[in-house]
Amino acid sequence: MNQIALDAADLAVLRNINERLASTAEGAAPEAESVLLHGVAASTHPPRRGVAGPETESLLLHENTARKVPWAGVFLPHDVGGLGGGMREAVLLLYATGRSLLSPSLLSSAILAPRLLEQLGTPRQRAEWLPRLARGESAATICWRDEDDRLDPSGITIRGRRARNQLRLSGQKLFVPDAGRADLLLVVCRTSGRAGAAVGISVCLVPTITAGVHCRPLLQVDPVRRLFEVRFDDVALEPQSVLGREGQAWRVLDRLGDAAAIGLAAESLGGLERVLELCSDEREGSPAARAALDEASDRIAPALALLLDAARACEARARDAAKRAAGIKALVGDLFVSVAESALAMNSAAQPEVRGWLARAQSQRALYGAPEVQRERYATLSGW
Repeated sequence: MNQIALDAADLAVLRNINERLASTAEGAAPEAESVLLHGVAASTHPPRRGVAGPETESLLLHENTARKVPWAGVFLPHDVGGLGGGMREAVLLLYATGRSLLSPSLLSSAILAPRLLEQLGTPRQRAEWLPRLARGESAATICWRDEDDRLDPSGITIRGRRARNQLRLSGQKLFVPDAGRADLLLVVCRTSGRAGAAVGISVCLVPTITAGVHCRPLLQVDPVRRLFEVRFDDVALEPQSVLGREGQAWRVLDRLGDAAAIGLAAESLGGLERVLELCSDEREGSPAARAALDEASDRIAPALALLLDAARACEARARDAAKRAAGIKALVGDLFVSVAESALAMNSAAQPEVRGWLARAQSQRALYGAPEVQRERYATLSGW
């Protein structure tokens, strides 16, 4: 496997993450040992994990083991109790934790939802929720996807309608991560404007205990990272439940979609690398599969370089950030599935684990825009 080229700062962050994950595994309680893989606890319950290490200059060293959502405060600003991390730290974290088959995803609850609250919320909304999220006392997730996989405003069909002094929400959201442990749902909906228009898209703050909110786990191939259907049956919300200015959320959501694509690509790249390691010395099985795995191994380092470039562009709000995000999500999404399928064609003792990785690859391929959707977006943004 080619050596991955990271600069000194990236290497320091990644080393601290990996050292702490390893120390967590070594110090785990006996009852947790059966559900640990590479230092991350499987979670049908909120994961318990600390972050510490010898190099205290890293942002990723300051994790409270009692958090309901680990790492959330790392990506929130200092004024709400966070540590001010950015997309670079997020990508390296997701790349490292993505190597664990039993790790819960941190993308929505630890990165995307806190960022959306921080960027869109009024001062009052920020003061109410962000310190709680930074301390890990509460968990939030985004209810984004409706019934199709569109990434533009046409994909938002659920509506919030005014009724007297309330906003009433009806409809369903699909493939919602972390809804089973969330206290707060950030529901993307249309509150005004014509279908397909960017103006009129809002985000509503909906506590999961609100009457009329129903969460149901979906049957899916990946049993660890459960996704949910969330149904809203004429849910009554107060006017202040709209996050920030009503009807003006799309610009922030569009940028957050780029961050979601980059983050999921980082998790997938970590998983892909783990599958290659499982089969690195295996020579029995399909010669074509072995050749495909060797070729994929040579693509890891360039893919990580593209991933970090996309993260930097996203953080800087560069003009080509959306194109970079679409490109890396399409590339890694397809490659992860291909590698897992090729690994299954080898006569390896690791096949039970590889089957789990194939389930993970297939699930992640579809989230936040399948490769074919992202390729179409890339072509549009390139003017083709």
